[in-house]
Amino acid sequence: MGAVTEFISCIQNEYFFSTKASDLEVLEDEQVVGYLSAAAETCTLEEFLQVVSGFLPDWDTSKIDLVLFELRYKQMQEGADSHAAFGSNTDKVVETGPSSEKQTEERVCSKGKKQLSKVERLLSICPPAIEKKMALYILAEVCDNDLNSASEYILNNGAEKVISDYTKRVKAQGARQTEKLGKAKKPRSKRREKKQETLQNDPNTVSVAPSEQSKYSRKGSNLDELLVICPPTMNIDAVKYVLTEVCGNRVDKAAEYIFDKGVDEVEVEYKRKLELASQAQLEMAAKDAAQEARVKKQLLNRFDEFAVDAKGSKDKGSNEKQARKTVRRLKKQEQKERQEKQYRYFDGQVVSRTGQKYVSVETKPEWNGGSKGRVITKGKRGPGWVAG
Repeated sequence: MGAVTEFISCIQNEYFFSTKASDLEVLEDEQVVGYLSAAAETCTLEEFLQVVSGFLPDWDTSKIDLVLFELRYKQMQEGADSHAAFGSNTDKVVETGPSSEKQTEERVCSKGKKQLSKVERLLSICPPAIEKKMALYILAEVCDNDLNSASEYILNNGAEKVISDYTKRVKAQGARQTEKLGKAKKPRSKRREKKQETLQNDPNTVSVAPSEQSKYSRKGSNLDELLVICPPTMNIDAVKYVLTEVCGNRVDKAAEYIFDKGVDEVEVEYKRKLELASQAQLEMAAKDAAQEARVKKQLLNRFDEFAVDAKGSKDKGSNEKQARKTVRRLKKQEQKERQEKQYRYFDGQVVSRTGQKYVSVETKPEWNGGSKGRVITKGKRGPGWVAG
């Protein structure tokens, strides 16, 4: 009798989502418990489940885990300890056949796996619109990990109400996160905080839109802090110019500079600075162009090729002097070549040139090396010399 009662409790605890609460109360009747106890002694598991489903008409037996039920039904018939048979809150696994051992471990081994199983069971009865994260939220935060309460909550409220509550919860959590991040700011000095309060109370000072701030926003930059206290109509480039170039990236000095001079004067100064920078850039570009043209002209005058007339050049310009020198050089060379062709010869010798008088040339006979004539030698001197 006690084993049947525990088996019925298992049905009530594990499979409450498949039935109505009013139907489960029928199983608590003593006559029903006695009838089921007698049926458990002779019936198989399938027959016993059919008997139980007679008392629970809305119970869908096709969704149950037959392997787990077979294990518990076997232990119930053997009269084993119910706590060990059902394996609640323990890590012990009863040895059965190799086919059912792995599936049993997945159900009863650890708390994390059992929690995941509850979410899957809860999803099996939920409408398709409810996602797994919504079921986990209901099971963990709303119903304190109680599967029965979670199933009642979903059946009573409906899918639309559950989705609406979950959406509100996500938005509220995001707002809290944003608020927490907004409060986490760097500590400011008392002087800066006092100035900030004064500027915030000033009706002429309005915070700048986030879209405009994001143009120059950088991690650790002081530009955002300065933009908050400046009028929204002020040019952001002018604010950046004052902060970086005038005040050395110091927010307090930049704020004093802007409010002492005024927004209009700061913008005029920034425009004047842009005009001067543009004018200086144009002047520099003109100087570079003039220097480049001058160097190019020098190189062309020195190395470039040009046509020169042999009779003289009439061109006037930078190449006129060089052309005259070239003409003179060519004239001298031509005259020299012409003179070399006008020599006069007499007996094989050059005697004159054009425009000169005749020149007499003394010729000597060429020496023949002593091949003709008589050669007289002195002969030897000394005793015993005989003239010949």
